Amino acid sequence: FLLPPVPGLPVYLAGGIVLTANAVSAGWNFYYAALYACLIAYILKLLAIALQQKVIGQMYGRKSVGIRAAVNINSLDLRAMKLILSKPGLTFPKICILVGGPDWPTSVLTGILGLPLIQMLIGSLPVIVIVFPMGFSGAVLTLDDEDNILLQYSPAMLTISLMIQGMALVLAVHYTKQTAEECMDEIEVNCPIDKEVEEYQEAKKVQSKMTQREIEWHSLNTKWKVGHCVFVVIMMISIHTLQFLGSSCFQPFEVQNSIEEDLDGNVLNVVTTFGWVTLGLFSLASLYLFIFTKAIGYRVKAEMKKADAENKGIKAEVTIASEEDDVPIPPPKSKEEHELEA
Repeated sequence: FLLPPVPGLPVYLAGGIVLTANAVSAGWNFYYAALYACLIAYILKLLAIALQQKVIGQMYGRKSVGIRAAVNINSLDLRAMKLILSKPGLTFPKICILVGGPDWPTSVLTGILGLPLIQMLIGSLPVIVIVFPMGFSGAVLTLDDEDNILLQYSPAMLTISLMIQGMALVLAVHYTKQTAEECMDEIEVNCPIDKEVEEYQEAKKVQSKMTQREIEWHSLNTKWKVGHCVFVVIMMISIHTLQFLGSSCFQPFEVQNSIEEDLDGNVLNVVTTFGWVTLGLFSLASLYLFIFTKAIGYRVKAEMKKADAENKGIKAEVTIASEEDDVPIPPPKSKEEHELEA
């Protein structure tokens, strides 16, 4: 569950297979073992929601403006989603978002948005309609009797689970768009723009424009131009070599092969000498790209600091001038005051 690219469905299916098989081997009845596997998968799902929201999303979302900007927290769709999820209890649009959305991104996003955990857990309870069919489908695969009628229903339960999550995702998109169009005033009041993120994005736009100007060909000095020509050729040669001459770069090795027997006990032997040379060239070109990116980044940051310092100096001069203009001019002295001074 903590791996972003891993969806929940394979986890439920694998849990049904592994946990049911272990319980049955310990002497459990098959149906009790399958129920046990499904309950464990369901509890793990709820625990994953809590962990991903509080430990990953909320912790890093509060600390990092960059993370909040990366998820585009000020977009209208995301603010509409926040409005839907902020409503207490079980509402159908809320269930569609929490059940239909991808597991890791949805839970982490609720943490970044600062939504209450208890309400997110309540809204996620209907995920049981996905977890149990998937878990039971996995449990059925452990049956030894090929004539068992339950084996015939396993593909149907898998299909039903996939359809439920797919339909929930489609409805989640629909309700988000509908809320963004019909509840604009409520969004502005309850889900205002994050000013800190807005300022960060404006600064990033300026930085992006300056970076684009710096990496243009006519802006590069001779050393960078030569480096670009050389390492682009090296990168292209290494990539095409790995793509079209892969059999010369790597030893044939499959899942059923043995490292001890086929690779002499060293897993690195899967790469041939020619392969190491090719990978070395690719790494060298990648290192050049990294150095170039860092060098341009440092130059852009230095220019931005210089521009900020100049702007602050101009503002200070304008402030001093305005203050001098605001100083009241004393009235001219009378004839009696001049005589007294004399």
